Amino acid sequence: MAVLRTENESGCAKGNQAMTFAKPFLTAKRSLLIRFLLVILFSLGWAPNSLLAQNATEDEALIQRIDAYLREELAASGLPGLSLGLVKGEKTLFLKGYGVADPGGRPMTAQTPMILGSTSKSFTAVAVMQLVEKGQLELETPITKYVPELVFDHPEWGKNITVRHLLHQTSGLTEAQGRSDLALTEDLTMRERVDKYGGLILHSAPGEAFEYSNINYTLLGLLVESVTGKSLNQYIYEHIFAPLNMSSSFTSYEEAKERGIATGYRTWFGRPIPTEQPYLSNDVATGYVISTAEDMTKYVSAHIQAGGTAALLSEKGFAALFEPGLRQSPEVGYGMGWYINMSSGSKWHHGDLAHFHSAMIIVNEEQPWGVVLMANANSSLSLTPMLYKLSSNIADMIKGRPIERAAEDLKGTQQVMNVVLAFFLLASLSQFWFDSVSRRKQKRRFYRILGPIIPKVLLLLAIFMLLPEMAGAPFAVIMLYQPDIGYVMSAIALITVLAAVLHLAASYRKTTDFLQRDGKTKAAAFNIDRLRIERK
Repeated sequence: MAVLRTENESGCAKGNQAMTFAKPFLTAKRSLLIRFLLVILFSLGWAPNSLLAQNATEDEALIQRIDAYLREELAASGLPGLSLGLVKGEKTLFLKGYGVADPGGRPMTAQTPMILGSTSKSFTAVAVMQLVEKGQLELETPITKYVPELVFDHPEWGKNITVRHLLHQTSGLTEAQGRSDLALTEDLTMRERVDKYGGLILHSAPGEAFEYSNINYTLLGLLVESVTGKSLNQYIYEHIFAPLNMSSSFTSYEEAKERGIATGYRTWFGRPIPTEQPYLSNDVATGYVISTAEDMTKYVSAHIQAGGTAALLSEKGFAALFEPGLRQSPEVGYGMGWYINMSSGSKWHHGDLAHFHSAMIIVNEEQPWGVVLMANANSSLSLTPMLYKLSSNIADMIKGRPIERAAEDLKGTQQVMNVVLAFFLLASLSQFWFDSVSRRKQKRRFYRILGPIIPKVLLLLAIFMLLPEMAGAPFAVIMLYQPDIGYVMSAIALITVLAAVLHLAASYRKTTDFLQRDGKTKAAAFNIDRLRIERK
């Protein structure tokens, strides 16, 4: 048994130290009667204090290794701040903050609020399942019964989408349309956001394929509001935060600001830069719950226990959260706001905004562990994979598996990306020289003028159409989530347009000069011919 340790960045314990235990329960001669009694005690869940102390010592040693590992990764990665919570069964074993929460150097703690990102979807799933258990929603009922005004590009498919399909991400709604809202700056209500689409796009009939789309959980949030008559924000506060005593969790940025919400950072060429991004209070359903590592351990612990004095759902309700719909792969399925490893039974979900990251994991050991990891920085191509690996490594350490350092991949990825971006930027500047050569050496007027324009048009199409298609998100989202790539590509596009304008202007001037010279030559020849005629 271990006692909760809450630490700040320096590693000084704020809570109790490790518990000392009494002498071994058994000494001297062991009789058959005592052995029989021990069997009875073990069967009732009792254990000698020496074994409890051994388990506590093992847990403490594991926590020390995890703590040392995160400190090393933080130093190697340059991340501004992290916070960690570890829970085993119903007991929170460890809470700690690492690094800083803002540019002023305020220490990050396990009580520092941060925005969760898509980990918020789990809260929406719990809210829906609570209403299902109360009989206010039915999993197999078409969503159009609750929100009849929804419009789909395939009405015959849309009318068959059920509440369960939305929870399992098998409705057929597209990932791309779901990502289109990621760069929103206006805090539209969920109904306004749905209306803005004009029509919901379906890739497949409901139940045929898994496709992760934020729209699924936007619609679920809309269902909660339609059925309860309350905002989803208020419902989550009353029916999830309050029962679990999550006193530092919010659905309001102003309230979180009063409690010291961390500043988020985006990376530019590998360097974290503080940023202020709009907080979308009406998008709590998919990504804008605010919480702390400490509060999230309470939330994860409630899922591990699947009951207790502050049970959010019945045991059957919690079990439904972890029942996958269609599998993403033979090993991985998606339940209701959780991914599930079908072989190990572990569950997890990550959340990513442009400037925050969160992860919650339930490691399915003999006595399950819960892991909560939060960071106040992000970037899609470099930091996000590293942060995923950090939480995965912690889970592997709990399982006793070997791990590989996450920050090593970060440095390599960032260096390659910086070189590629520099190459493309320099290559774009070379357009001016190539255009000049083309104007001087190309004799045919058509190729001299339009030859350099065609590749410029193709380059612009690649930046604004092909790149978003490859990323599965609009260019504005790329600008937000990977600003260095977004702004370098924008600079290249601007240089390309400028080069095209200058090339056309120079070509026009050269053509005009040529025509003028040609006209003067022809006029002079005409005058000479006329003089010859007159002399004759």
